[in-house]
Amino acid sequence: MKNLQQLNLSRNNFEGFLSPCLQNLTSLTTLFLSHNQFRGNIPSSLITSLTSLEHISLSYNDFEGTFTFNTFANNSKLESIELQSAGEKLEVEADYPHWIPPFQLRALLLSNCKLNKNTNSIPGFLSNQYNLALIDLSNNNLMGMFPTWLLENNKMLEGLILRNNSLRGHFHLSFYMHRAVAVDISNNYIDGHLEANIGKMLPNIQYLNLSYNYFKGGIPPSIGEMKQLESLDLSYNNFSGEIPYNMAVGCFNLFFLRLSYNSLIYLHLDGNEFTWLPSVEFVNNSNLQTLDIGDNNLYGSIPYWIGELSNLRILLVEQNHLGGKVPENLCQLAGISLMDLSHNRLSGPIPRCLNNITFGRIRGTQAPYSGYYPISEFYFHSNLNLDEDFVSWEYYAVNEVFITKSRSNSYQGKILQIMFGLDLSCNNLIGEIPYEIGDFNEIRSLNLSHNQLTGSIPVTFSNLTQVESLDLSYNNLSGEIPSQLVTLNTLAVFSVAHNNLSGRTPDMKGQFSTFSATSYEGNPFLCGPPLPRTCSASGVQSTSTPTATSNGVEKEDDIDMNIFIVVHIHFMCKMDTGCPG
Repeated sequence: MKNLQQLNLSRNNFEGFLSPCLQNLTSLTTLFLSHNQFRGNIPSSLITSLTSLEHISLSYNDFEGTFTFNTFANNSKLESIELQSAGEKLEVEADYPHWIPPFQLRALLLSNCKLNKNTNSIPGFLSNQYNLALIDLSNNNLMGMFPTWLLENNKMLEGLILRNNSLRGHFHLSFYMHRAVAVDISNNYIDGHLEANIGKMLPNIQYLNLSYNYFKGGIPPSIGEMKQLESLDLSYNNFSGEIPYNMAVGCFNLFFLRLSYNSLIYLHLDGNEFTWLPSVEFVNNSNLQTLDIGDNNLYGSIPYWIGELSNLRILLVEQNHLGGKVPENLCQLAGISLMDLSHNRLSGPIPRCLNNITFGRIRGTQAPYSGYYPISEFYFHSNLNLDEDFVSWEYYAVNEVFITKSRSNSYQGKILQIMFGLDLSCNNLIGEIPYEIGDFNEIRSLNLSHNQLTGSIPVTFSNLTQVESLDLSYNNLSGEIPSQLVTLNTLAVFSVAHNNLSGRTPDMKGQFSTFSATSYEGNPFLCGPPLPRTCSASGVQSTSTPTATSNGVEKEDDIDMNIFIVVHIHFMCKMDTGCPG
């Protein structure tokens, strides 16, 4: 096929080495072999033979060895190169003294390829590139100052992805960045203030991620001029001051916003305490799908307008000082997949209407937010004339963190489509557990621990057929543990410790055969295995050995707080400290 001009073999399960016959296709202008399982070295003879190449994509294979970039020395027509590595074996060396390539690229994707391993520097040949629309050098541990020169040289830049490197210095933009759609410089060492007129410099930005850096100062009000902005992540920095009013009013396309782990404050309304974001930050924003404002110092009650965020999928407000009742208008958020209200001061009963929330029960309707945000699904495809797997479907994942027993795990992407959970732990909730919660038959984690709940454990909990973690500990629950719970075959963590439960423990069948006495401790009227107390017709018969306290009074079943295990959806409550007041 010596006249063949375009060859796309991407997204198959091809394996083995690249066939030498490919170098005979001397008329090729486009070669896409990405997302396969090719291994071995990238043959230099293939590149040097295909002098008509304009676009080449070899990403996401199992190539190994060192690929030297000057292999492209005779490919004067090249416009796009993609060598993103799927593993850890490929190294790309792209620095050669005084080398000026014969091509002018429009797209260069070299992420996760140990780029310039010996120097950890941004390739010097880029100083002679002036037509770049998209560049991705992420996950390479690149060092040095932030490459302001790269922005100044490439006035048509639309996508700049430098995340997960070790770049330093200030984030100086250029007015030539007005075409930028996506900028991600997260997880570097960038510091300083954001430029006051950043909104004018990035008027068309859709995706902006500056997280995990060392930015300081206030968030510029000009961000409100980013009318196309859909995803903004400023978390894990040192921003301070108020959230600009202009941002809430002007960014009306925003559906993902993360400001966690900064020193931001909110409007001072009562003269003494900081309170919630004003409703004009969010009211009528039907696009918002994730709201994560946990680990702040927010006071007051949960505002009514949260119930109006009709497309909200993830609501995380844990670790604040929020009081009052759990508002019933939260029941309007039917599409919620994760809700964490833990570690606050909420009081009153658990609303029965919470069963209006699907927690994954409805299939075939709008799926919960997947955590994937497409940089620009067809934007680069139409402008660069590339295959859809080359750039147009490049996804940048949104993470959510869940902490279980001192271990922080980050979940992203498709896993968030099947992760459903409710955490109301460490509050002051009272009353009985609504039997309607048993309708959450797709929920994976349910945590109601460390409250003042009374009454019995609903038999309907046997309908939680997908639950993996169920924590009802540290309440005032009474009565027997429903024997029907032994049918919960997915249950991995279970605790009803420190209540007023009585009677026989569930049969040691299925998953319940894996639970130790710590799941039941602190209930003096419970008996049966795995507890040391046996059950008899006349009641509970203790087989434990009494121990004497300092005042001579005998005491049974001392609690070992260090081995008590409890899993939360979003935050693990350490047993040695309890829940903060």
